[in-house]
Amino acid sequence: MNSAGIIRFGVFEVNCNTGELRNNGVRVRLLDQPFQILLVLLDHPGEVLTREEIQRRLWSDDTFVEFEHSIGTASRN
Repeated sequence: MNSAGIIRFGVFEVNCNTGELRNNGVRVRLLDQPFQILLVLLDHPGEVLTREEIQRRLWSDDTFVEFEHSIGTASRN
C-alpha cells in the first residue's frame, strides 16, 4: 500500500481511505463486509487464510454471528 492508502492488483485498485474498489478506473459497488474481507486477503498476499482467521479479523470475540452463513453471504456479494 502506498502513502495514499492505495493497493493495486491486476486491473483493480483499492482505496483503503475511501473504501472504494475500482476495476480499470470504474468504481465497483461493494458492500462493507465483502470490502473488509478483501482488505484482509490483501493484507496477506499469497497466503491461504482459514475461515477462522477471517472470522477473528472481522468480528470481535464478544460478537455472535452465524459465521458459516455470514462469511458465505459476504463472499458472494
